[in-house]
Amino acid sequence: MKLLFFASLIFFCAFTYTGPETELIDIINSERAAHELAPIEKNWELARLARYRTEEMRKLGYIGYNSPAYGTPRQMLSRFDIPANTIGVNVAKGQESAECVVNAWFTSPGHKKLLLDGNFTQAGVGLAYDENDFPYWAIILTSP
Repeated sequence: MKLLFFASLIFFCAFTYTGPETELIDIINSERAAHELAPIEKNWELARLARYRTEEMRKLGYIGYNSPAYGTPRQMLSRFDIPANTIGVNVAKGQESAECVVNAWFTSPGHKKLLLDGNFTQAGVGLAYDENDFPYWAIILTSP
């Protein structure tokens, strides 16, 4: 029993938010507050999937909403048994900080609309760097 608890603790800690991932959600929540929207809660399961996506994009050298390995965002969540009524995904590459990627998303009407959609209540962020420290970003948003 103690071994299972310890393993669970390690698994949970492997997906805690740090650095740019936390900063990205915090910046988005500041923007949501300015529009009188509830904050998005950080969700470690969504973060895990967002990290899978950024690692895949990094490895394959592409950027996109659909995954060669996991399919559409809905298919990916379904594959990992994560329920969601509504799913939204933003991806980016090349922005060197959370502030830069959020600024890029907020200058695009479609990306901005997604981040300011009051129906979304949870999000997970993924960030991966290639061998040249080139960043790949993803945020997966859901409403349960």
